[in-house]
Amino acid sequence: MAASPATSASGRLDQYLGCEKALIRRHIDAYFDYIYPVPLYSFLHRADFLNRYANGGTTPALLLAVCGASARFLPAATQLARQSKSWIEKAERMLFQSLGRTTLESVQALVLIGLHYNCNNNPNKSFVYVALAARMAYAIKLHKEDSRLSFIDQECRRRLMWCLFVNDRFQAGGVPEYIVLSTASLQIQLPCPEHNFQVDMPVSTSRLEDKSNLNTETSMSTFLLRVFDVRNRILLYAKQLLDTSTSPEQSLPQFQFFEQELKDLLDSLPPELAFSTRAYQLRAFSPERTTFITLHIFFHHCHCELYRLLNPGYREALPNSVIAATSSELVAYAQARCLEHAISIGEIITTTHDLVETDLYMTDMSCFVVLYQASCAILYACHRESPAYTMSPHTARRYFIAFIETLAKLLIHFPRFAIYVNDIRNMLRSIDEPNAPLPPQKASAEVDFRARLVSSEETSDEEAGANKAREQTSAIPHETPHTQTQSPHVQDIGTETMQLIDLSMQAAPPLEGDYGLGPYFGAPAYGFDTAYDPDQGLLWDWADALESGFNL
Repeated sequence: MAASPATSASGRLDQYLGCEKALIRRHIDAYFDYIYPVPLYSFLHRADFLNRYANGGTTPALLLAVCGASARFLPAATQLARQSKSWIEKAERMLFQSLGRTTLESVQALVLIGLHYNCNNNPNKSFVYVALAARMAYAIKLHKEDSRLSFIDQECRRRLMWCLFVNDRFQAGGVPEYIVLSTASLQIQLPCPEHNFQVDMPVSTSRLEDKSNLNTETSMSTFLLRVFDVRNRILLYAKQLLDTSTSPEQSLPQFQFFEQELKDLLDSLPPELAFSTRAYQLRAFSPERTTFITLHIFFHHCHCELYRLLNPGYREALPNSVIAATSSELVAYAQARCLEHAISIGEIITTTHDLVETDLYMTDMSCFVVLYQASCAILYACHRESPAYTMSPHTARRYFIAFIETLAKLLIHFPRFAIYVNDIRNMLRSIDEPNAPLPPQKASAEVDFRARLVSSEETSDEEAGANKAREQTSAIPHETPHTQTQSPHVQDIGTETMQLIDLSMQAAPPLEGDYGLGPYFGAPAYGFDTAYDPDQGLLWDWADALESGFNL
């Protein structure tokens, strides 16, 4: 019996990947389960994409990019690592061979390739690809509405453009010269509610600059975009103050305007999007849990990024002389508010992270940075003797443990962020063992990773992973007996987590070198190098700050 034309066409697509159709379908499902919920990566319509794949209408480069980017979330990620690498490289070759003949699918593929490299410890390549994709998007006028298209096609274009907008702002990190996409150039509506998109129910939405109808908006993606937009402007504002060593007291109206913008956004959230443990529980078994948590932790993270300017000794703080010249009332207010919002992040995580037992808590890799920054604010409060900004070690360790438990389970999929989890463990150790030697760290003069010198050719997780994983497996030391000690404040964090992290409160203090992640997390399924160099500007040199008393 002859194969149907559709079967033959999809079969030709399968040949590009060199694996069975069932495996390809698992990769596609993984994309929609784990990448689609990451804010603004929802630019593919599931039913339409699957229909085009079944009929052989999907371009090979996009299919390769979808499968290559989603491979890390499949159970057999170890075996698929090399295969996904070849898929991504094949998609790259196809895109660059057709450069100049830009299509919607080629931009979609390039964005997913950029995501893959960002997850795989190659952020500089991702940085370039996002800029290239933005130029390509302008070329096919994704920044403008096209009423000739169907509703779903229009919405896919909008969502792709907003994905680029978010990526562009995240890549810039508050450095204005890195921004490629102008906000004023985006003459398109904000994303529509997910239900309308999925069932092809046309609806009109507002634009980013229109804030008169906040109370009528119901799309989670819309609120996320507004939060990210405020965050970008806060980072630009903070960088300007840092570059000129100027106190926010000199621009207090602008400082307060950011606060009001964020308050207006929170007040306009519809009841179904407001945070509560129950609201998360209702989403705990759907991919939407990632989008929901990202919205709420970033709302508080934006506040921390504004207020930390006045935390003496903090990496992103103004010089001590500037803070000393600022009114004590404003300094105390900013410090208290920074801690308040870091605690809010801690409460969100501690009350929800154990509601998901058989799947990932969330799949947005930015959570590593958000929880790390919240940890810094909490640690800062533990070591300050200020009535406005203080926290007991007992309270702090509750948050640290929740952060470690949450992030440790994600490292198998995002191994490049092991450095953050290890440093949070060191923070926990610093309050559990105040007299223990602090970990050696090196501060970076610049917050943004692109400010550091990098080699002309980076080694990705995949390239180094296979050999390194074998080396780490053979290098894992055998456990030796420790004298058990008991602390009055030990919290039960579960057997599984104790196998991942060697909490100092439960065992005799290990040597300083034993605080690497390798021996505790074992060989990751998606190979990486745990010997990540902290001199890459990712960490706050809090150990030095503690020893110097925050330079006060």
